[in-house]
Amino acid sequence: MPLATATIYSTTGKGKKTTTTTPSASAAEDNGINTSLDIPLSGHLTVSGFFDHSIRSQYDVVGFSLTFLLKAPPRHSAAF
Repeated sequence: MPLATATIYSTTGKGKKTTTTTPSASAAEDNGINTSLDIPLSGHLTVSGFFDHSIRSQYDVVGFSLTFLLKAPPRHSAAF
């Protein structure tokens, strides 16, 4: 059972790092490890993978996906 707040670290593709602290408002439970990775192969194609491990229930889940965007994300021009 959680005893304190959780801290989540994340980053964007541009290197901006953010930290979020989330309080536990209910009887939440941490049963293991969750991780994921998204790799953009081009402006339209991204490969993703994830891994979940449950310490209490003793099971592992692994998955992957290939995502094709019909429209590429907009390109931002540098304005000086």
